[in-house]
Amino acid sequence: MIRKFTGGKEILRPTPTRFTTNFITLQSILVHKDNLRPMVTSREWVSSAYAKDSKGKRFVDSVLNSTFWEEFASIARMIEPLVRVLRIVDSDDRPAMGYLYEAIHSAKEEMLRRFQKKRTKVQPFIDIINNRCDG
Repeated sequence: MIRKFTGGKEILRPTPTRFTTNFITLQSILVHKDNLRPMVTSREWVSSAYAKDSKGKRFVDSVLNSTFWEEFASIARMIEPLVRVLRIVDSDDRPAMGYLYEAIHSAKEEMLRRFQKKRTKVQPFIDIINNRCDG
């Protein structure tokens, strides 16, 4: 049913590592957000077993909730810089530690730049990164 509403495209696309699969899926869901809304209100969906299931009902509530999508997009913007660091770590080339620390520092700066008006939102994530680096 999803392919019908996404123009035949998959939302879940496997990648070499789990963290990139999750992030690519997150981005893909955002891209198809406007296709998911009509899907959950379609006659096909409403008459399906998914619509009657409690998980299906929660899914519909989320898809139709604008606050959900705002938070969803916010999470994607926040973790994108970290995914870049994880790709460096996961590459076949082993970067020098200085290069890796610079990438982490750049990711933190990018996160703070993206959320400069909502610093309290990003600060817990920055604290986690700092604790991991210092520990």
